[in-house]
Amino acid sequence: MLPLKKNHRLRIANVLFMLMCCLAGFFLILKAYQSSIDLYQTPTQLQSSPLLLHKKIRLGGFVVEGSVKRNHMQLEFKVSDHVNDISVIFTGTPPNLFRENQAAIVLGFYDGQYFHAENILAKHDENYQIPKGVLNVPGSK
Repeated sequence: MLPLKKNHRLRIANVLFMLMCCLAGFFLILKAYQSSIDLYQTPTQLQSSPLLLHKKIRLGGFVVEGSVKRNHMQLEFKVSDHVNDISVIFTGTPPNLFRENQAAIVLGFYDGQYFHAENILAKHDENYQIPKGVLNVPGSK
């Protein structure tokens, strides 16, 4: 094999250096996005994974009809993924959109029996309609 000229070696070193910088930048971008992505677990996933016990996670599903019980500032309800249910305990005031048969995501931890929620995110209906009589502009239908 013939020895490379000095300027060829320098060019290869520069290309390798730029490639390493690009890979390092790509890795840092992926690492930054990883910390900002919030995924939620379903009740079935949570019950089948003992590794998630006592860890702060998000639980997502539908609020089971007839399961909401209020006791002063404590709210108890069940979240379901139509396969399994998990009982949730929340202390505080739930959001206005929180109701039965609606999607909800709760942030907290699971102790094996109850999910202790610190926060509730309620999903609203995508079909927004202006209430009748609110917008009475002449010429509008």
